[in-house]
Order: sequence, then C-alpha cells, then structure tokens
Amino acid sequence: MTTKRKRKSDVPLTRCSGTMTESQFWSFIRSALRSKSLRWKPISDCLQAATRPYKGVNRRQKKEAQCAMCRDWFKLSDVVVDHQIACGSLKCAEDVGGFVERLFCEAEGLRVLCEDCHRYVTYSQNNNCSLEEARAKRPEIEFLKLTATEQRKLLTGLGASSNMLTNEEKRLQVFREINKEKSMISERIQSAKERLAAQSISYKDFPNIPLTLHCPVCDEETEHDLVAQGGGEGVVECLVCKNVRSIK
Repeated sequence: MTTKRKRKSDVPLTRCSGTMTESQFWSFIRSALRSKSLRWKPISDCLQAATRPYKGVNRRQKKEAQCAMCRDWFKLSDVVVDHQIACGSLKCAEDVGGFVERLFCEAEGLRVLCEDCHRYVTYSQNNNCSLEEARAKRPEIEFLKLTATEQRKLLTGLGASSNMLTNEEKRLQVFREINKEKSMISERIQSAKERLAAQSISYKDFPNIPLTLHCPVCDEETEHDLVAQGGGEGVVECLVCKNVRSIK
C-alpha cells in the first residue's frame, strides 16, 4: 500500500522562526487586531445606541437592535457592528497604519446591520459593485454561505463535474453558469405564459408532469415537463435541451 507524499510548498517560511509564510504572518496579525477590536468601546456604544427593550412574545428575549439599512428589528445575536468605511487589506507593513485607523474608529464610523444586509455590504465591497447589484445577486450570496462540501454536493446534484469544483472560485463560476441558464429558462416560461394571458387564456401551473413529445430542437422524441396549461394550450420544457414552447 502506497501513501501519498505531502507536497512541500514553494513559498518560503520567512516568519516566526521559519514556521510561517508572509501571507500566514499577516493573516495572524490581522486576526489578532480584529480580536482586540471586539473590546473597543465605540463598538459597544454603537450597538447600545441601536438597542431597545424587547416587547414581543418571546419571554427569553430581553432586547432587540435595529438594522441601519433595512430598519427592521432583530435579536442581538442576529446583528453585527459594521465599519462604514471598510478596514481594507493587511498584507504588508505599509498597510498597518491605515488598517488600524479604520478598524479602531469612533462610533460615528460604525453602524449596526442585520446579517443579510451585512452580507450585501460585504459582497459589494469585495466585488466592487453597488448594493443594488449585490441584492440582485442574492443567490450567489446564499451560495457562498454554504461550506465547501455543501457547495460541491449542490453543484454535483445539478449535474456539474466534480473536477470543475476544486476551489471556491471555480465553484462560484459553475454556480453562476447554472443560475444563468435557470434564469433564461424561467424567462422563457414566463414569456410563454404571458402569450397565453394575452390571448385571454387562463392557465394553471403543473410542475414536473412528464410527457414524451417530439422536440424540434433535438429533432427526436424526448421527455418534457408540462409547466402550464389552459384553454386547450400548454407550455412545455424539453428536459434535454431546455427548450420551452407552447403546444395545443
């Protein structure tokens, strides 16, 4: 029985008595600073300013906090104190000053956000897009919440090859392609339904009803889903090529 040899990294270990790479060292420093920032009083002051006594039906809940963006109220465990100006990266000594100044800011530079709004803000900052664009990409944000194992399980269940899912960047790209295809299918289905409605034909949804029909795109008999029906007409989707069309 042969055992796999561990691949030695080509990155030099320049820090901590030869046990850390530069990247690991600065990650260590960043984590240490963020840990200390949890005791920074302006953070607790910001949270306190957004908190009020809870008056709902949950007897165990004593307080609730308001999100600065959506203005809804949440349990304290469901909100975070966010820096209005992102702390930025910390990858070298030149980054330290600006990172520390932004991390340890006063209460005026902080705000309380619910978990969903915080994800949108983080996504918009990391991807250099607006909050509106980040909200439009909610499926991607929800996908990134999953663990690597959950992401792979989801994508392989949707037909993706496992060798295309070796890192998060590749998994996200595959997810985007699948989601784009599903969006196009949904748009074609909605367009077909609107054509029926324009002809004053009422329809009702019939999800996952299999039919064997001739597909003009595949040019052969294939399995179809009947997705809508009414007035003697219906909307079907080919399960092979995903073509959507009206039938009588």
